[in-house]
Amino acid sequence: MLSKNYFRIAKNLPKQLPDTDASAKFQDASIQTRSLLLIMMVASFGVTLVSEKTGSEFYLITLINALQIIIHLPIYAVAVPSNVATLF
Repeated sequence: MLSKNYFRIAKNLPKQLPDTDASAKFQDASIQTRSLLLIMMVASFGVTLVSEKTGSEFYLITLINALQIIIHLPIYAVAVPSNVATLF
């Protein structure tokens, strides 16, 4: 149960970019980049699993560590501009 001595800070951030054709193209490009990166990650993971045991484990561990950092970014609740947020 929460104590009665707590408070919450809330702030609404204004919209950073207007809805224009350029911002729509930017969002489309970020979606395409996201799908391309996903395909590349899956391909890299597959090649790593079937390749010989010549140091490929290091790259797999590095890939997993980088993904953990990227996945945990929203936990920090850093206020980022909307054009940066569309990439995550």
